[in-house]
Amino acid sequence: MTMRRHGFVIHELILPGLYVVGLVLYALRLHRLLIWLRRRSPTVLAYHACETESTPFIVGQRYVLTPEAFAAQIDFLCSVYNVVDLAALEAGATLPDRALAITIDDGLRSVFTRMLPTLRSHAVPARVYLVTGVLNNAGLIWMHELAWVLRTYPAAARAIAAPVLGASPDAPIETFLTRARDRCQAMQVERLLTQLRGELGYDPAQVAAGAELYLGDADLAELAKAGVSFGNHTVSHYDLARLDSLSCAAEIREAAARLAQVPGAVRSLAFPFGRRTEETRQVALALGIGSLAEVGGSNARFDRTRIARVSVTHPSVGGLFAQMALVEPAKAWLARPRRRQKRRRRRMRARGLA
Repeated sequence: MTMRRHGFVIHELILPGLYVVGLVLYALRLHRLLIWLRRRSPTVLAYHACETESTPFIVGQRYVLTPEAFAAQIDFLCSVYNVVDLAALEAGATLPDRALAITIDDGLRSVFTRMLPTLRSHAVPARVYLVTGVLNNAGLIWMHELAWVLRTYPAAARAIAAPVLGASPDAPIETFLTRARDRCQAMQVERLLTQLRGELGYDPAQVAAGAELYLGDADLAELAKAGVSFGNHTVSHYDLARLDSLSCAAEIREAAARLAQVPGAVRSLAFPFGRRTEETRQVALALGIGSLAEVGGSNARFDRTRIARVSVTHPSVGGLFAQMALVEPAKAWLARPRRRQKRRRRRMRARGLA
């Protein structure tokens, strides 16, 4: 079977099938059995946005939960897991079975306005990974800005962005965003955004402030009082795996310097988009980062420098259970041969054999 066919079978047949199985198990109230079987492997979740309605800034509405959906998920998690602080996992403390930690990426203000009441009412600890360049609404995370401008000025923005990104002007917004993320260097994206600002006449800081999009210093102080800790999600949220080592180090170092002024900050990094290479990992560790959070993988053998997280993309409780208990573990298991091959190639290169 070719690699392309193999990937099609996995992503189009196996994983959706497992998701359906998870929904059925949850409906039949058999979810506790599966959770018990995986009790020794800690689970770490990654949330993003929590809004009462759709927002023009977020890339893919599947990352946005309503406050009601978030509250229902936290109710469920507290009923079947032992929710712990991520710091306890990182410290190697003896933990109860079914340990689970909660993280929230990007630093959107909905953490304070929508999520904090639920976290506080359940006495649930959380870690928020901050994009420091947009704190106090100093600007917009680049993907949020690109999504917003494409939705706000659809014809003009598409005409400017399409040739730069190699996309059709009538392509879905998600195509523009994916191409910017996967095909463009950070400098190219910055030039595009500068052109969009100049020709369309908007200020990203004013847009962010008007929407009250990101956390400010006063919000951070209140969150810290509630027991929320803060980690490093870089200055700009560019894919570190696509940056050279100097630019990668600057993104992490400058964010760490800003975090030094934030109460409750810890020396932990969550890779933007969950993407990393061995080189980016080593850059972060050399800068004194104590823990590294990824997306995907397994915590069966917990390693604070390779923390596997489930990026929550399903609003229903049953969907969340299916994703975290069946789909993500299956992805991690299927990815093991590829990881072994990559490690083997690295060792061979190190020995000068390849």
